Amino acid sequence: MKRFYSVFVLLLIARISFAQDIHFSQFYSSPITLNPANAGINSCDYRAGINYRSQWKSVTVPYKTFGAWGDIGVLKDKILEGDVVGLGLSLVSDKAGDGEFSTTKLNFAAAYHKSLSKDKRYVLSIALGLSYVQKKLDFTKLYWDDQWNGEFFDPTEPTNESPTVSDLNFLEFQTGLRFQYNYSEQMRFWMGAAMYHVNSPAESFLGSNNRIGKRPVIHAGANIILNEQMFLEPSLLYMNQKKAYEMSLGSLMGYTNENWKGMTLLGGLWYRVGDAAVLVVGGQYQSFRLLMNYDFNISQLTPASNARGGFELSLIYVGCIPKYIPPLVIPCPRL
Repeated sequence: MKRFYSVFVLLLIARISFAQDIHFSQFYSSPITLNPANAGINSCDYRAGINYRSQWKSVTVPYKTFGAWGDIGVLKDKILEGDVVGLGLSLVSDKAGDGEFSTTKLNFAAAYHKSLSKDKRYVLSIALGLSYVQKKLDFTKLYWDDQWNGEFFDPTEPTNESPTVSDLNFLEFQTGLRFQYNYSEQMRFWMGAAMYHVNSPAESFLGSNNRIGKRPVIHAGANIILNEQMFLEPSLLYMNQKKAYEMSLGSLMGYTNENWKGMTLLGGLWYRVGDAAVLVVGGQYQSFRLLMNYDFNISQLTPASNARGGFELSLIYVGCIPKYIPPLVIPCPRL
């Protein structure tokens, strides 16, 4: 029974991996993949970040995801007073399971951030995104139900599976909206919505007319400065795709001290409903923020995973473009 249960869990995980998109527990640390309308919104001029995730190491071949992204705000106050154009680019690579099912996505996002008031207290953002996607699968490394002989998997048995291709290439589109309310210098709130796979591209290694389900995303967050030493960054995420869904909520807290010379300690806790508790720790120094988290699995896979889920790491840098200051010219009359 233990052997059968382990096999069942492996097949279930494989099924889940094909049904859902790539995701990070630190969704707030990967803003371009969360919502294209996030492109160009930062505390200065540009941002750059990397993400790494490894999960299910305790159950099967670990699933590994790597992401790199960057965005910039341009044409500030050039089109209309208070408006900004945001541009973003991200690359995400994922490898899952025994069949080395790999997904590589190159995403481009363009957003327009419209200030709805002269004091820039209300900002509405609208965005479009375009992705080039490549997926590969090694069928020779997979096990199939036809190879189960009643006691164990026999890889010498025929699979009766006839893949037509070993890799897929296609384009897909995204749209996004975002609204931000800057209540004061100490409080900012925002909420957003996005739709991924707008064109529902075809995806099948077996030649069937399987199409990727649209994935609506709703998210919200805030930045609340409690005092000179502490701040909160709560956030919420909900998304679904066909019969799969995800809902996460939690908060990050920062603490600093005037004697720490620009260093801030970070810690937080998120709950992914019905799946995992996510513990986050890290730090921020000047323009750099480093966060690490571990997912403690609390789903029905707990007997196989022993409550171990995944490790994740993110690093973000926020930069400012030096402003050009023309040299001071003092007129000097000819003598």
